[in-house]
Amino acid sequence: MFHLDADRHQIRALVVDSNPLSRSILVSQLREYGIHNIQQVGRAQDARKRLEVSPYDLVVCEYHFDRTQYTGRDLLDDLRQKGLLPLSTTFVMVTGEASYGCVAEAAEAALDGYLLKPYTANALMERIVLARLRKRELKTIFDAIEANRMDEAAELCLQHFEERKPYWLYTARIGAEISISQGRIEMAQHLYEVVTKERALPWARLGIARVQGAEGHLQEARTTLENLIADHKSYADAYDVMGKVQLNQGEMDGAYETFAMACEITPSSIVRLQKAGLMALYTGRKAQAERLMERVVRIGAGSRMFDPIAMVVLSFCKYLGDDDRTLQRCADDLTRALSKDPLNLRLKRFADTVQALILCQRKRTSDLAPLLEEMVRDLMSPAGDFEAATNMVTLLGLIAERVSNRDFADRTVSAIGARFCSSRVTLDVLSGAAELDTHKELLRAAYQAVNARVQAAMALSLEGKQEAAVRALIAGANETRNPRFVETAEGALKRHGARIKAAAELGEVIEALKVALLPAAFKDPTAGGREPGSFPIVGRSAVTAPA
Repeated sequence: MFHLDADRHQIRALVVDSNPLSRSILVSQLREYGIHNIQQVGRAQDARKRLEVSPYDLVVCEYHFDRTQYTGRDLLDDLRQKGLLPLSTTFVMVTGEASYGCVAEAAEAALDGYLLKPYTANALMERIVLARLRKRELKTIFDAIEANRMDEAAELCLQHFEERKPYWLYTARIGAEISISQGRIEMAQHLYEVVTKERALPWARLGIARVQGAEGHLQEARTTLENLIADHKSYADAYDVMGKVQLNQGEMDGAYETFAMACEITPSSIVRLQKAGLMALYTGRKAQAERLMERVVRIGAGSRMFDPIAMVVLSFCKYLGDDDRTLQRCADDLTRALSKDPLNLRLKRFADTVQALILCQRKRTSDLAPLLEEMVRDLMSPAGDFEAATNMVTLLGLIAERVSNRDFADRTVSAIGARFCSSRVTLDVLSGAAELDTHKELLRAAYQAVNARVQAAMALSLEGKQEAAVRALIAGANETRNPRFVETAEGALKRHGARIKAAAELGEVIEALKVALLPAAFKDPTAGGREPGSFPIVGRSAVTAPA
């Protein structure tokens, strides 16, 4: 027998079920329990929109929805990917026997409980009561997280874990997530390893892989993930992390295949579809990129999960197919979005990119030339970033045949390479974005030139000229704005600072360059929200209440 919540009359609940009869039964059962503030929707997409703008204490969601591929698991994944599911919210999923395996895998995520049909009202209430009991038991931790007192939350989790209090496994997971976010990798590794030794839970094994990746041990992380996926083939988060590892190993095709597999497991997860669509573009799979981004736009437009980069990728694909109507629709959508947020530089860049495609397709070269020049000035300014660089490389390759000034395109691609090719990964992504072989060669040449310059500077260090080496790297950073020079200069100063008289002065220069240059450096183009595989550490304050 379980005890009813004393505050159950204050619970704000959302019931999500496409079957009106089932939905009505669920609502009745909750009311019998004493919950009266209940809202109900028949589509997962409608539930997603409500949860994006307003927090709920309880969500009871059906796994399967009639006449759509979008599932309760997709809803849960999308909310987690964007950090829109507060820890204080109890999420219970209802499922039939056929989807039990998928829901069991989803329980590795942010699911507080699930019920297998047929079930009794008592069984539903018991799941809710037990889940809310855990929420109350850990309230001090959740309160600290909501107030952004992460150090305090981490200490509370560690204490709870070490004393093996009720729900210590759960607190170990939260504590490990906070530790990773704060760069305390050893603490996270300790927590994951202890849990794995005791129970070998999939989320703990995934955590170990994430720690290995964060420490740069990519092959070890890959082996851990391969074993985890072999044991849990439907664990979508494991594919998210594997794709990131493959991307960092330079295996673009493998990363695409992995992200595509995650989409097969969660076929309507907006964030995962966007990841796969981007990787399809960067690996030359235009047909797949078009199909994936069409689906993203169809099911995700208007959602906070939706990233307008999807319209840019779709526009690239539609330009190749001379689909003027869709190009114009994407341009109109981006213009409307920009009108609502006119200071959003990212949206402006997207709108300009699609407008350039339209001008080129309609052979309005006199209007195209000044637009391209303005876009390049923005890209090469201090505010330019890696995403804008990849889009520009793709754009220039697509329109090259219709632009009379080919030298302009080639010079721009070379300049992009000099500034943004800072590692093998950045070279691979930019080369994947390039449409023309000549542009790929220009990017490779720029990357080799950066490498040669860095190596020449480090050769000075080997000759005992450590200060000259650091100054040469700083000069390279100032001339090219390539973050590789900054990172290498910082490493050299840390190693040889004791032997450099002007170490303090040079350290200040490097710190200023980090502030100026690193924000524009490479960011995983498939990140799209939370860290892959992470547990959602978010409080109610992260969800905006309706006006």
